[in-house]
Amino acid sequence: MNDFRFTEPTCSLCKAYDDRLLDSRYCSGGKGKRRFRSSDPKIKAPKWCPKRNTPPIVRVYGFKDADAEYMDSLFNDKASPSLVIAHRYKVVFETRGFINAKDFYERANSESRGNLIDFDLSYRNVVEIDDGIQPYYFYYEDYMKFTHLAFFNPPATVDSDTKAAGKRKKAAPAGEKKMKGDLSNE
Repeated sequence: MNDFRFTEPTCSLCKAYDDRLLDSRYCSGGKGKRRFRSSDPKIKAPKWCPKRNTPPIVRVYGFKDADAEYMDSLFNDKASPSLVIAHRYKVVFETRGFINAKDFYERANSESRGNLIDFDLSYRNVVEIDDGIQPYYFYYEDYMKFTHLAFFNPPATVDSDTKAAGKRKKAAPAGEKKMKGDLSNE
């Protein structure tokens, strides 16, 4: 097992965090600005953080087509993945999990793996555990062998793809002339 450490993310890296003089800290991640209490953690993100997903979201990424899988097999040996390129993957399964990233990693690489997620994983899938603050990515190499991916920039999720598809041009009124290159009436 790798010597990877799971660290709790801090608020100082968040865009919604606002640190003022005289020990006043604010979070503008929710509906309005919220002041940190004196009992809130000084470094770690508090339990009430609006970005936190409770329970975490579990996403499984698989190859988007046979060509992507073939290209991956050319560059990566099954025994040691050197390069996992995110644009070859798409979301194939998404659910709310009951396990955090640290527990998933420890149980997935142990003999008592059991059924961690309700999805039949195949080799070279990528599993994401997203708590809303910091997502963790794991590459499924072999039976009971997951590797943490430090650099994996996932493709857009299913929700953002459907939102982008809904922003197409509207059809021109019947009396207007169609411009060259305009595909709105097709």
